[in-house]
Amino acid sequence: MTKTEKEDRLMELYARIEDQVEFVDIKSYSHNIISLNLQIISKEFGYDEANKAIDEFALTLLGWKHSKKKGKNKGK
Repeated sequence: MTKTEKEDRLMELYARIEDQVEFVDIKSYSHNIISLNLQIISKEFGYDEANKAIDEFALTLLGWKHSKKKGKNKGK
């Protein structure tokens, strides 16, 4: 994946989160969609980038917590 493709991918994931933030506690699956996109970010771009997304959308105010792990999420 080129640098531009990676940036586009990250912006796509950020956009998905942004689309759901206003619906937390209103629509049934908004929490799940946000969490899944944060997991994808951590796996593809690393925990630090997922933490940046949490900060970007003030998700700590909605119940999310920062990961203390470093590096990329290897998945299970």
